[in-house]
Amino acid sequence: MIDMPKRAQAHNMIQEERRRQIEEEGWTADHDDQHSKRELASAARLYYLHAVHPDALAVLETLDGAPATWPWAAHWWRPTTPIRDLVKAGALIDAEMDRLQRRREDTPGLDTLLRWRILDALEKLL
Repeated sequence: MIDMPKRAQAHNMIQEERRRQIEEEGWTADHDDQHSKRELASAARLYYLHAVHPDALAVLETLDGAPATWPWAAHWWRPTTPIRDLVKAGALIDAEMDRLQRRREDTPGLDTLLRWRILDALEKLL
């Protein structure tokens, strides 16, 4: 059962992280549009997995500490707490879904499913 106050809190945390990414990191729509190989979705999945199945993700780690499938340089892999990782995952999948909308492409069903799973997991931790 969905607890609406917790669901709203989870959604707000993700929106605030996305805003921080844009304003403080400079990861604007123009920047996100350069990631045309679904890197944002890949990163979102990895942060989600780290939050909910950290032992399973450890199998994918390389010597530099980032998962083997991490789409960027290892120093950008910055997992912390499960809540923080889920918030990052939500912001990343939102950025990917926004990127696809700007290109007038359909959002893959797996992206939508991942977003719901991120919200569900975050809601349970709040």
